[in-house]
Amino acid sequence: ITIPEVILSHIVVQLVVLVIQTAIMMFVLFVLFDNPLIGSIPWSLTLLLSIGLAGMCYGFMVAILCDTDTAATFMGLGTFFPLAMLSGMIWPLEGMHWILRSVGWALPLTLPTEAFRGISARNWPVTHPTVYKGFLSSLVLKLISPLLVCHDIACTKP
Repeated sequence: ITIPEVILSHIVVQLVVLVIQTAIMMFVLFVLFDNPLIGSIPWSLTLLLSIGLAGMCYGFMVAILCDTDTAATFMGLGTFFPLAMLSGMIWPLEGMHWILRSVGWALPLTLPTEAFRGISARNWPVTHPTVYKGFLSSLVLKLISPLLVCHDIACTKP
């Protein structure tokens, strides 16, 4: 078994879990909780899967950068909760104090959260600035994580 095979198997398993998790989340959000879905289902799913893929890249980066399981857990939880709380997923940006709102706009999940809201609740097209900025933000997240890992590996070679 080679390292690329191990990495590929991790990616395949993570993608399967991501697809199942996204399907369950959409079912709970729009069927059980009866939230209105006015916009495009394919674009909503594409955005959610894109953010999930970016999160997977971030998880791989955390696993490579941290030396121990404990450090990876602290880093993962220490970054996830501020991201979730301040990006508008749990509490809307409009209801935050102006200082927290300015921090929230700098976080990487804020734009995709607003884009998902725009697609699903407002029926905005992908060409709307808020929506395409959300897609671009998730693309940047997917590109930054591998670059940071490559930089870390290149800098720590003996």
